[in-house]
Amino acid sequence: MTFAWFHSWCETGPLINMFSPRVISRAGFILQSTVKDVIADGNWVWPSNWNSHCVIPNLPVLDLEKKNEVLRWNRLAKVAEFSVSVAWEDIRSRADKVPWFRMEWFSQCIPKHALILWLVVKEKLKTQDLLQAWDYSSMIDVIVWDIVRAKANFLTSSKNWDNIVSDVI
Repeated sequence: MTFAWFHSWCETGPLINMFSPRVISRAGFILQSTVKDVIADGNWVWPSNWNSHCVIPNLPVLDLEKKNEVLRWNRLAKVAEFSVSVAWEDIRSRADKVPWFRMEWFSQCIPKHALILWLVVKEKLKTQDLLQAWDYSSMIDVIVWDIVRAKANFLTSSKNWDNIVSDVI
């Protein structure tokens, strides 16, 4: 649905920039009018005194019966029918798969937990940053990791983060 007054459907921009809400109301329109509401029998239904505005008489009447128009997407120098999935595949950034992705994303994973784990692995968890700023990071890491190692029975595991991740993978 394209609103007649607020959307940029004509080349000069939204018509609300040329007509105040009061002028629109006095002409018998409502602010929620769509483009379809201001066309009748293939003609614009503007009040005659609006023809003094330079853009109104020059607006081409849109053919609302035309149903065969399709939005196109330029994909890798090839024009194709638009779809959100195609657009996403074209604009997203790609990187190589990391070896630990299956540890994080699996069919029964809880997305919140997976996101937190991803932040931990990338060393971007806010608490990690705060602890490093206070210079408590290494001391707390050792204490926490010693507790986790004991509970998870990883007693032979290293205290180096990269070695821990490779052991878990």
